Amino acid sequence: MQNTIETLELKFGPDGLGYVAIEFQVFFNNFTSNDFNTLFRSLPCDRAERSHGQDSPTWNKGRIDCAYGPPEVHEAYAVEFARGVERFLGAREQELACGGLMALVELCLSPGTTTQRCLLIVMIGVLGSCLVDTAIEGLLSENDVDSFNLPRYYASQQELETVKEINGLFSIERIELLDLSKTDGGTIIVLTPSMIASYITGILEGLIKDHFRAEIVDWLFTRFEKKRRVFPIVGP
Repeated sequence: MQNTIETLELKFGPDGLGYVAIEFQVFFNNFTSNDFNTLFRSLPCDRAERSHGQDSPTWNKGRIDCAYGPPEVHEAYAVEFARGVERFLGAREQELACGGLMALVELCLSPGTTTQRCLLIVMIGVLGSCLVDTAIEGLLSENDVDSFNLPRYYASQQELETVKEINGLFSIERIELLDLSKTDGGTIIVLTPSMIASYITGILEGLIKDHFRAEIVDWLFTRFEKKRRVFPIVGP
């Protein structure tokens, strides 16, 4: 964000192209409470039990995300993702000045990449298998593990473009794929499984502590580290 602000100030500031007063607003809503798990726990007990729906085609048993689930699970996530993006764009449209631009940095699958070839998704699958191990070994209940689903959907670039076009509130001026393998100095950085594992630990530790017992975290990520070293990694 600092780079973005400095670039805009350079272009429109006192020494730039036509000085105008600029006000910046930055929104960050990546809270651990902003997820599906909190939603389901807030339901009354009888509704929560029905929402688990063991006989439902969208019951994502034995998995913590939708990447390797049945088609019905993937479709349910896709619908919720589209609704969320539409609500987000609707809110931003009310805040943006006429003629203004909005820059979005979004994580998505690049063209031609499947979930089975995305290292991040594969590693999250490894973590999910570790949670299943905890239920098998009796450290957690099977119901607790099955009720834990990550609030993450792996959209393709085409899906993002389609949602924005259907919404009709914004037009896409430019799309650029960010190359995370290079720094400004041109140094090549290889995203290794170890780096991805550290990233997953950082973003998911709080969610796991919130849903399960805090004392399970160290055991879980120790098992995750051992398993990811021998797990067959597919794709780049």
